[in-house]
Amino acid sequence: MIMELYHLGMSSRFTSWTIHKTAQYFTVSNGLVSENLKLANSFHSNENVYNCVTRQDALDKLNHE
Repeated sequence: MIMELYHLGMSSRFTSWTIHKTAQYFTVSNGLVSENLKLANSFHSNENVYNCVTRQDALDKLNHE
């Protein structure tokens, strides 16, 4: 969720902000940022994902819905 907050904040501040720039800031891959943003977004609206114990369980739920 911290990555989501950072990305959304920078995106609102700079119209040219991208997932790639967020990935560079956190020193992770673009794919991990994308995955984290999907998970964070689902936490806001999907109780099934929010209640998962592990990251993999949450990803599995996302991929099956």
